[in-house]
Amino acid sequence: MTGKDAEKGFSAALFSRLFRHRAVVLITSIFLIFLLALSSMGIKLEEDIMDLLPLDDPVVQKHHAVLKGFDRMDMTFFDIGAEENDETASTDDLIFTADRLVEQLSSSSLFTDIYYKWDDNALFEGLNMLREYRGVLFTEEDEREIEKRLIPEELKTTLGNWKRLLTETPTPVISQAFYRDPLSLDSLLLAKITAMRSSDTSIVMEKGRIFSQDMKHLLILAKPRHAGTDNKRATELVTFIDEAIKKITSTDVGHKLHIAYLGSHRFSLDNSTMIKGDIKRTISISLAAILILSLLVYRRPILSLLTVLPALFGAFFASGIIRLFSPEISAISIGCGAMLAGIAVDYGIHLLFHIDESTKLEHDEREIIKTLGRLMRPLLFGVCTTVAAFMSLQVSLMPGLRQLGLFAALGITGAFVFTLFILPLIIPKRAARPERKPLFMVTNLFPPYFNWISKSGRLPLFLILIITVLSFYGLTGLEFEGDVQKLNAASKETRKDWKEIVSNFGSAMSSTSVAVKSKRTEDALKQNDLLYDELLRLKEKGLISGIQSVS
Repeated sequence: MTGKDAEKGFSAALFSRLFRHRAVVLITSIFLIFLLALSSMGIKLEEDIMDLLPLDDPVVQKHHAVLKGFDRMDMTFFDIGAEENDETASTDDLIFTADRLVEQLSSSSLFTDIYYKWDDNALFEGLNMLREYRGVLFTEEDEREIEKRLIPEELKTTLGNWKRLLTETPTPVISQAFYRDPLSLDSLLLAKITAMRSSDTSIVMEKGRIFSQDMKHLLILAKPRHAGTDNKRATELVTFIDEAIKKITSTDVGHKLHIAYLGSHRFSLDNSTMIKGDIKRTISISLAAILILSLLVYRRPILSLLTVLPALFGAFFASGIIRLFSPEISAISIGCGAMLAGIAVDYGIHLLFHIDESTKLEHDEREIIKTLGRLMRPLLFGVCTTVAAFMSLQVSLMPGLRQLGLFAALGITGAFVFTLFILPLIIPKRAARPERKPLFMVTNLFPPYFNWISKSGRLPLFLILIITVLSFYGLTGLEFEGDVQKLNAASKETRKDWKEIVSNFGSAMSSTSVAVKSKRTEDALKQNDLLYDELLRLKEKGLISGIQSVS
């Protein structure tokens, strides 16, 4: 017996036994599908675009450390401003609306800190704190300045100024200031505060609040209590903010004011809503397109429904198995996996199309077994190459791509198993009636094409060569998008607010953050001072417009 005959004998025996135990196989399959569906329900979809970045990369790790360690990622920005073409809104109108918004935000338990108004008491408290650490802040420039002030002529001038001030304004505050700081050493501390102030000219401090340069917009910063990646809390937070803004702006204050806001919670919620919507939409469109095409090609409409079953089983199989190893999976990866529907149905199409094209009015188990034996090798080869291609994504540095590759490989494997061992058992027999013609005879397309190729000599090869050369020319102009924000799914309203806040306070928000880290606080402070000196040199060269150092 040849190897080919042995293979036919093996496949015939395998599939014959499958049909003999049809009831057991189908009941087991239904139970397996139930377990897979139950397991897949425990999957938690992660909508954070950061999941697509290589978390093992040192640059990405530092990016995470700065954003999460200093809470910049979760900060929420509020921009209170007049509607377009409204030139009559005053700063008092903006402050009135901002006060009401801060009152709403403070009344909730969703925020830990709100940065809005800085009063004189806060300034004095900060100055007293600086006095306690005067020695730490002392620099060589300060030493030279103090030596200059101790010169007899300078001392005489300073004390003369104090005498004139105390004579003209004999108040207890001035007396206490002279008693506490006769040499005006606090001016050195105030100079440091001034140096730390943002060098950006797009913002103005007025009445203890942050305004835009044109005084038509006011900025409020709020720190939410929970992280932006917490979807449940993000929904609660965004809903609360939207309702608060609607309540405040619905009250007529004489001018139509608009409140725009941005924050990771809003982006997270947009990502979650839009990605899940995309998954449902793409899968629905894919399955609908497959069903429509199947109805055009098959003689029997029932086969159109059977065509999508391998893809559905593959999806349950992939998600159910992945759930056992990793409960959390990137929703973006699952969304990209929607394209698998068009691949997973191919195995069932091969089997169903051969059965449907049979010239017999009735097909029995022997015909299906014969068809399975003929298709098993090419189907097995096809699934192996496809699974190998998707599994190659496991070497990717990006966790989202690794999840996509694993999900695709498992889905394709599940569709193949369903096609070989379950689908043949549920193919209904054809009714004994005249053969029905399909609406579209797809097989009639290929004979004319192959006839043209056989008669055209080398012309088809020449055309393929031209297309290939043109494709290579197109590749030379291909560029890769490096901005990860292009993957960020944001609603139209969010993008509108984003554009408005960036246009008013953008240059103040677009700074680059640099953080130092050490096991000991003293070492971190020393590293921060060294870094600050290096940044000052870059500023002198014109590479940096301004520096703020906080330690």
